[in-house]
Amino acid sequence: MLIANLATYPPRAGRLEQMMSIIAPGVDRVNLVLNEYEEIPAHLAKHKNVFAVIPEEDTKDTGKFLPKADKNDLVFLVDDDLIYPADYFYRSAEIYEALGQGKWVGGYHGTFYSRFPKKLTPRKLLQVLPVSLGKAEPFKNTYHYSKKLAQHRRVAQIGTGTAVLRGNLMPPFDYMRSSQKFVDIRFGRWCAEQGIKMVCFAREKDWIGKIAFPVTIRNSFTRHLPQEVVAEIRSYALELPDMGKAHRIEAY
Repeated sequence: MLIANLATYPPRAGRLEQMMSIIAPGVDRVNLVLNEYEEIPAHLAKHKNVFAVIPEEDTKDTGKFLPKADKNDLVFLVDDDLIYPADYFYRSAEIYEALGQGKWVGGYHGTFYSRFPKKLTPRKLLQVLPVSLGKAEPFKNTYHYSKKLAQHRRVAQIGTGTAVLRGNLMPPFDYMRSSQKFVDIRFGRWCAEQGIKMVCFAREKDWIGKIAFPVTIRNSFTRHLPQEVVAEIRSYALELPDMGKAHRIEAY
């Protein structure tokens, strides 16, 4: 079964109906977590495979980890500010299945970290010492979902708006609960601890689009991570093998 998990909240309600018209036809079931809603929107009733819930607490972006899945389900984690193409779920499922045996997470927004930058500019040279002393976030190398990626690549993090994995690899909600606003980092830690490998999938430029909302996690939190979050990155992301290396998938 193909399942899509999404968490949203009222300021983005105007986007919800359009988004369901794209997502619902592509999967067998949509688990929709409605943070801060007082009632379930009536327009959702036209999608028989959309199952909405209003949680007792505001789960924010961790809500996509709240619904449970069977071990063999293929779970897509999606965000309410991304525009998914019509073939997103079918195509992604095919690539994921081609990964073969083993524990895998795939996706389209991949990140890995390093102690030194790829290019040592004067500005980045000033950052090397704080990074090496553990006082700054390690250098971030990102394969952005909107950019072309010619080859699949091994990464330490997959953005949880573009992730796909088996139900038995999903972290428990209690593990993710305290990671509001940095779910990608906590999810990456879970995968590292569980021996789950992450692959950023190849794609064309602008295959996935974005809706520009005035308030996002990136501009309100991610640009300046708290020290405890930086420490979490360093706890798992700097010792992983094959980061940034091309990963061959048969037939893809």
